[in-house]
Amino acid sequence: MDYHVLGIISAFFMLLSLAGILAQIRFIFQRKKLYSINGLQDEKPTSVLSLNRFATSFLGFYSMFFYGLTLNLFNHYIVWPRIIALALLLIILYEIKRDRNDITSISIFYAGLICVSGAIALAVTPYRIVFSEIYLSHIFSFVVTCIFAQGAAHQIYKIRKSGRTGGLSLRMHQLYATKDFSAVLFGVAMSVEKGWPVIFQHSVSFCVQFITMYHFRWVKVSESAIKRKRLAMTE
Repeated sequence: MDYHVLGIISAFFMLLSLAGILAQIRFIFQRKKLYSINGLQDEKPTSVLSLNRFATSFLGFYSMFFYGLTLNLFNHYIVWPRIIALALLLIILYEIKRDRNDITSISIFYAGLICVSGAIALAVTPYRIVFSEIYLSHIFSFVVTCIFAQGAAHQIYKIRKSGRTGGLSLRMHQLYATKDFSAVLFGVAMSVEKGWPVIFQHSVSFCVQFITMYHFRWVKVSESAIKRKRLAMTE
């Protein structure tokens, strides 16, 4: 299939996945309303949300944004949808920061702001493609994907430990999985030699979304999940 056709399809599903991030933001704000009337049984709006998971998700989007930005031919299909995703993820990181107000959440939120601002500034300089020419953006993407997998594992660990999905949105993960599948096809269309960072990152991400979605069912049907949920409520 034509590169541009797959690029448009990938960008479309990437934009569609933004609805998943918006669903997560909406869910947090719904929980904030419940929290204001003491309707969360001692939970906070962002309870069970792993800062590690969302920070590494931010890094994942950022590495692809940076990769597309620094290619010899600026890749519009990769860059523009991801800068919107980064802005939305910064909202989630901000809400986590507000809830927890600790040095880690504060540092991660402001580091994210600085990284995005720095990349945008780089885009208007003649040094934009240097990072791609020396394969630094490729290496960065590979390292970030490994970090992202670790963050996702931490989120799954938190679900299994508590027996709850808390403030996590199923819709977000469903849309992420669709986005990842289409992005893998686009990476193949770019050629494996040029598009392997896209293929690798989104293949890993697809597996992560699938495992996380399974745990939304697990918390409802697993006896151990029900026991852990009851134990957490009595602590």
